[in-house]
Amino acid sequence: MAHSSGGGSHAGGAHYSSHGSNSENMVPPISRHPYIGAHHYVYYAAGGEPVDYYYKGTPKKPDLKGMVIGLIIVTAIAIPLLIFCFCNCRFYPEKTEVSSYDSSIVISDSTGLLDNEEELRQAIEDFRDETGVTLSVEIISKSEVRWYEDLEDYAYNEYERLFRDEKHWLFVVAYPENTAKDGNVNWDWEGMIGDDLGDTIGESSEDRMTDLVQNALEETKPGEVGEALVSAFSAFEKEAMETRMETPLVFLTIVIGLAYLCLIVGMVSQHFEESHLYEAYLSEKENACGTEIPASEEAQTEGQNGTAGESR
Repeated sequence: MAHSSGGGSHAGGAHYSSHGSNSENMVPPISRHPYIGAHHYVYYAAGGEPVDYYYKGTPKKPDLKGMVIGLIIVTAIAIPLLIFCFCNCRFYPEKTEVSSYDSSIVISDSTGLLDNEEELRQAIEDFRDETGVTLSVEIISKSEVRWYEDLEDYAYNEYERLFRDEKHWLFVVAYPENTAKDGNVNWDWEGMIGDDLGDTIGESSEDRMTDLVQNALEETKPGEVGEALVSAFSAFEKEAMETRMETPLVFLTIVIGLAYLCLIVGMVSQHFEESHLYEAYLSEKENACGTEIPASEEAQTEGQNGTAGESR
């Protein structure tokens, strides 16, 4: 079924297409800073520089095989997603086949404000020749919408009444009753686009058309509504079939890429931390240097900015 491609009003601007833990659990298993109940281990780096580790429990030998399997699984999930998103970041419009549907153009005006119907029809035909999409226009009085919840609801019902396909793009512009052609009034408009046009008109294109129509209507008087629509349709026609970036997929690609990178770095870093801790544990076990920080020394530990009391 058709859906809103966006709309707007004189006063409100445009709108676009609708489419608990506890402290114990927070204790780090491996830390560079002392905490209550932790053992202090010292790992000596390649240059002989000591690195302090604090760990609550008995360190175990890191599972290298498990880490490798984890990396393989994460990569197997992330890489296809990245490839898919990257390949679809660019939207390549495909012209809609006009012969596949009734491409009749509907232009109606119950307000008397439209004075360039032929020019508007020509602009719509040019747009159809370029994209295969048929635009249609209704200019109505706001009194015709009073039986509907809002203009979007009215536009949807009009689309269902007028068309038996999902390949039209209907624009409904509503003015107050008895609006003068040079009047300064609050108008509203709504676009309703068929769902089968996704290969020709992407979401970003719907938003682009919304901006063009909104700006054109804001810059003209009611009696120039036809000229405003011609201007918007003609401007969009020039760029409708251009390859363009789909912002949501670009953003998703960046998010997935960063998440993958952070996960890989985190897993590798965690493995090295566990390896160093285990080496320090073996070394201190041999020298009987591993000591536990007693709970009674909590005040001393906090007061010395992370220096644990040690008994040698």
